Amino acid sequence: MSTWAYRAVLHDLDPEPWVGLHEVHYDAGQVSGWTRDPVPFVCGQDEVEGDRPVGLTQALSMASADLRHSPMLKESELPGSEETGPTQRSATYLHKQEGV
Repeated sequence: MSTWAYRAVLHDLDPEPWVGLHEVHYDAGQVSGWTRDPVPFVCGQDEVEGDRPVGLTQALSMASADLRHSPMLKESELPGSEETGPTQRSATYLHKQEGV
């Protein structure tokens, strides 16, 4: 079964380590992929009720709960960590390749 959660990731491969919030994907309880870049919190117009961005409220609540219940991960221990480069603000997924 495939699931995902928000997780804090320590970017310990950078000369000046930092922490970002990422989506981490799991298959059978093992990390199978993660967003290389931190999660940008946005929502579509269809997720707004009146003047309240409900989509953002729900995403931030989920992220807060996930952060409270899950320890921080290290980038160096995640699949795809060897794919380095400048951090960008897009959701680029890095997946563990079968047989690698």
